[in-house]
Amino acid sequence: AIVHNLQTLGEEYTGIIQVDSNYVMLPNKALQIFAILLEYGGEHVVDRILTRLQTEIDRSEEMLPEAKERLVRVLDGLKFIVPYVRGFHTSAFYICGGRYHISKRLTGINYILIRNWLKENHSIYGFRILGVVTLLQLLLSLIVKWFERSKKARVGNTAAVASTSQRSALQTEAASASGSSGSVSKSNKCALCMELAVDLSATQCGHLFCWVCILNWLDERQICPICREAIKKSRVIRLQNFS
Repeated sequence: AIVHNLQTLGEEYTGIIQVDSNYVMLPNKALQIFAILLEYGGEHVVDRILTRLQTEIDRSEEMLPEAKERLVRVLDGLKFIVPYVRGFHTSAFYICGGRYHISKRLTGINYILIRNWLKENHSIYGFRILGVVTLLQLLLSLIVKWFERSKKARVGNTAAVASTSQRSALQTEAASASGSSGSVSKSNKCALCMELAVDLSATQCGHLFCWVCILNWLDERQICPICREAIKKSRVIRLQNFS
């Protein structure tokens, strides 16, 4: 239909036709194809870009750790919000009208009504009610997800504090047991906190971390903090009777 500048079946049934941003001519084919690519692949591309940015920030050796943490937190927030953008845009369309697809808004493609048997204002009130209901549902879902995310972060922080306390106790015990030598083997140190590892765990790439440290890390990014190899939480092995 796009190649021959024809209406799609849905457009023909509803009596609408695509026009350019000036409501004068049909949009060119390249713009229509670009709009289709944005509609069906835009969200995935945005997610890949944000993930790529996170990886590059993690690999950067020039940035301060505080700046890295803030930027990663911002990117995590954007990745959290992106899936809701389409829903909010749809709600805005139901309430205010305009463009139904985000891709049409970005490319400037509009629709005009060419049917006479049902005017657009006949059904606008029903769509406004639908838009309000959709908006409330999205807001409720966003709030619930946000609270779950915050709760998970608090649990992670609490576990980290507990792990630090346990680590300090183990360090004291190890220092007492080692006597004059008093040094802790580097092989038993966590590569994240750089302290004596608590519940020593190994990734599939062979690096050692505290159990809590590596799981908290993998909650944010699915890569090894040392070699950047892709890893999953299910592949982390907790070492028993290891010294």
